[in-house]
Amino acid sequence: MHCITSPENTASQAFHTRLGFTASEVKPDYDGPGLDRVAFTLDLAAAT
Repeated sequence: MHCITSPENTASQAFHTRLGFTASEVKPDYDGPGLDRVAFTLDLAAAT
């Protein structure tokens, strides 16, 4: 499973981390110029 949020959205980052997602480094310009994002992944097969 994949999720995306902005680097400034610390509440979203904390939420996804508590659920077991792994965060990436900040991805510059992910959503266009100046729109950096953090990607999260969760391997559902490994979670079962």
